[in-house]
Amino acid sequence: MWYNNCVGKIDIIHYIDSVDSTNNEISRWVLEKKLELVNYTSLVAHEQLSGRGRGHHAWFSKPGKSLTMSTYIKIPNTHFWRTNISEVMLISATACLNALKTLVPKEQFDNLGFRIKKPNDIYIKNKKVAGILGELISSNYVDDPFIECVVGIGLNVALTEDELPFANATSLLIEGFEIMNFFEKFPKRYMKELSQYFN
Repeated sequence: MWYNNCVGKIDIIHYIDSVDSTNNEISRWVLEKKLELVNYTSLVAHEQLSGRGRGHHAWFSKPGKSLTMSTYIKIPNTHFWRTNISEVMLISATACLNALKTLVPKEQFDNLGFRIKKPNDIYIKNKKVAGILGELISSNYVDDPFIECVVGIGLNVALTEDELPFANATSLLIEGFEIMNFFEKFPKRYMKELSQYFN
């Protein structure tokens, strides 16, 4: 493991009704010192008004049907990690897939054809079901051993065909993934999987 010696918990989840962006909100918590965050502290929003993807692309979500979640992570303060946030996104995508795998029988998961499109998208066969955005919270880390970053997930859970944001998108519901109690189960499963990499 490349990351250690930093205390983290995998059960601290804050829920909010509406927010511009879960990544933005966690960044504000840190920069404005609103909360003392420990590793893996997460935020789940029922509604996200201005979600973002890579390259300033918008990420569209539907209240109650999309999972919008961000997690606070500390990474080593090295040149590699300062300049390769895409690696954090790839690790997060892998953790997301591993969490999804725990929610359905292995045969069903394998048959669905999940895959990662590097560095930050999750596809079911040839359709996008999730996107991940990792961001450094600040660039001022000269004397700190760790860098604070935030990683957000946008996951299409219960969208129907007519609710999809673009033609090449899909949702877990459309693909036949069992979504009962998904919003309760997935966040902690994901945080647990993420801690296996950032530990």
